[in-house]
Amino acid sequence: MSDESAAITGGPALPEGRRRLVAAVLALAADGNFTGALDLASQPSEEAPPEPLHRTLGIEPDLDTVVELIRGVNEMRSGHYADGLSLALPALTKLEECECRYELAWAWSAAGYSLGHIGDPERGLERVAKAVTLSERRGDDRQLIRSMSDRGSLRAMAGDLELALESLDAALELARAKGLRLEEAGCLNNLAYTLIDHARSLGASQAGEREEAAKRALALAEATVAIASGVGSARLKAWGHADTAAAVLLLGDPEKAKLEVGRARSLAAEHPRIRCEILVTGARADLELGETEFARLALEEAWTLARDEGYGSITDRILESRVALEERAGRPFEALAWARLRIEELNASFRSRVTALKRSAALFMELERLRQAEQAARERIDELSEANRTLSRQSTYWKDEALTDTLTGCLNRRGLAILAEPLFGSGLPLALAILDADHFKLVNDVHGHAVGDRVLRTIARTMMGAVREGDLVARYGGEEFVIVIPRAGAEAATATCERIRSGIEGRDWGRIAPGLAVTVSLGLAVGEGAVSGDQLLERADEALYRAKAEGRNRVRLAPMPPPLEG
Repeated sequence: MSDESAAITGGPALPEGRRRLVAAVLALAADGNFTGALDLASQPSEEAPPEPLHRTLGIEPDLDTVVELIRGVNEMRSGHYADGLSLALPALTKLEECECRYELAWAWSAAGYSLGHIGDPERGLERVAKAVTLSERRGDDRQLIRSMSDRGSLRAMAGDLELALESLDAALELARAKGLRLEEAGCLNNLAYTLIDHARSLGASQAGEREEAAKRALALAEATVAIASGVGSARLKAWGHADTAAAVLLLGDPEKAKLEVGRARSLAAEHPRIRCEILVTGARADLELGETEFARLALEEAWTLARDEGYGSITDRILESRVALEERAGRPFEALAWARLRIEELNASFRSRVTALKRSAALFMELERLRQAEQAARERIDELSEANRTLSRQSTYWKDEALTDTLTGCLNRRGLAILAEPLFGSGLPLALAILDADHFKLVNDVHGHAVGDRVLRTIARTMMGAVREGDLVARYGGEEFVIVIPRAGAEAATATCERIRSGIEGRDWGRIAPGLAVTVSLGLAVGEGAVSGDQLLERADEALYRAKAEGRNRVRLAPMPPPLEG
């Protein structure tokens, strides 16, 4: 910040050493190392502390506010959602005006997820949407995948299973496209857990749907175990075995469930939430096998653990299982006592959620009041540096409805022309591909235009998840898309196109409409030097024609044109 800006804000710029310290603390927190971040923040500094945040009007990040944010997120991740939000949300509001605001996707995502857990998933989705935008802006694929997964979980909390699975599937596709195996295992686990939770909620009249959900969850859980074993994640491997146990129990195999519980238990010693889950699943399996004493011991351990760790979301399942145990053992009075306790716990949980929601609402009102009180002062400051103005203009292109296709969220032809224009004639390698959905008219004729629109949106999402930051994806018309890939030769551009083609072919299209299958054909052209967009489009179109003539569902590369004779 310039001396002039410092004078306007009423305080000096943050000392360079202090600035580096704040950046290092935030980097550790973004990686999930909260203990390391707080330890680093507590180290004594020889430099004078910065001016308070309210004095600098948010231009410089304040270390104390960063520490408050990290403590809040740590509370939320420990399951203390309301307490964590009361710390984190005010800190986030202050830091939102700071130069570090683009580095806070991890905190926004945690806050959104926590709002869902206290009964406010709609407001939580707004916070997670901010996390998704920040992750995309920074090109942070790992955090983007986590935020997309949190969005899926929140949609499940809001009762929209279809949108929840769509978000979780999108996160999984991105993890696979980027080759992030650890994140892929996490996405598989989230999908399996969501489907298991859904299957548990279905009654006897929905046995077919329950079985289908459990079978899909089983396949996902087993894939989680396989990948987690390969990347050395004991925590995700334990979750995978826990989900496998729950799925096979839903499918009526308590013996196999017990085996999976044993495998999970050996890995979950340091993960109390997973231990609690497998204790309940193991108890239910014991009940199915008539081993009521083992079930009782497991439920007592789970009850103690849930109470000690504050796992309210699993308490009802423990008490429901305890009622079933007493009924199975022929002890009706004990069953009645546990049923009464279950009702009391449900009432207490409801009251707790209402209290948390009231606290949340009051907190948001206070934050908005503070925001408005500072608005007049903030208007005296230059809104952005020249670099930030440039970034803002670029991002505005994506947000401008005149440049974006409303159906798919890709660029439209005008947006492509504006953003691609500086790339042509730059002298750098440049690739352009045209993608066409195979037999798309048949999709509309057989399944209807609503399904056709969903297919186009899904194709667009798959494409955007498979390209690099800086690549351009545009809907060119109908079922035709264009991808512009700067700084890419034939080999790299072909790999990108093949990744898109195989990703689209491999999707579970039957979830959109029974019997639906979708493939795409791509024509690719690569150029260097003073190549024009029209030239690349013409060559890519010829290659697309060849891909279709050879049977569709393939990528074809246009030959390089002969050198000009000089």
